[in-house]
Amino acid sequence: MNTNNNYNKNLQPFANKLRHDMTKAEACLWKHALRASRLGVPFRRERPIGRFIADFVCLPLKLVIEVDGVTHLYEETQVKDKQKDKELNEMGFEVLRFQDNLILNNINMVKGVIKDKIEELKMSTPQPPPAGEMPSPQTTPAGEMTCPNSPEVKEWKFPPLAGVGGGIISLSSEGVVHPPADAEDMEELKQLEEKIKNKIK
Repeated sequence: MNTNNNYNKNLQPFANKLRHDMTKAEACLWKHALRASRLGVPFRRERPIGRFIADFVCLPLKLVIEVDGVTHLYEETQVKDKQKDKELNEMGFEVLRFQDNLILNNINMVKGVIKDKIEELKMSTPQPPPAGEMPSPQTTPAGEMTCPNSPEVKEWKFPPLAGVGGGIISLSSEGVVHPPADAEDMEELKQLEEKIKNKIK
């Protein structure tokens, strides 16, 4: 499973150049619609994906937006666009394309189309819980606690430990998931985890 949305670091220098040399239509779309989460979701400019660079992409919804200038009217360019769309679709991205003259002459209509697509994708894309909240735990037949969309979590009760105190703590294969509120830094968490692991062996 690709955990970085098919990011291609080798194309980043080209992406940086494109970001500095935006077309008038791209700059208009960025300023009036996509910048600073104006439509409720974050977008990135000129993001390398696979062997392509997307004009704009919302990674949480896997939505790519392409701005087509006059060269995209040529048959050769249209063939390349179709191949790009096909490969992006295979990587799980949806693609919206807009002619640059449409963006420049009717930005509000373009914003409306993008907003409708965002709402559609939100309905079909699992959303993460708000910051600071954890998914509601579920109990398996064996009585162990698990959390949706997270590594398996087990809970143990333990007696007071020196410098730790008693209570319940949740551990997963990735370490401490729900540390005590008084744990102040990662070093303390590591020490706490080792104490608990040694105690329950």
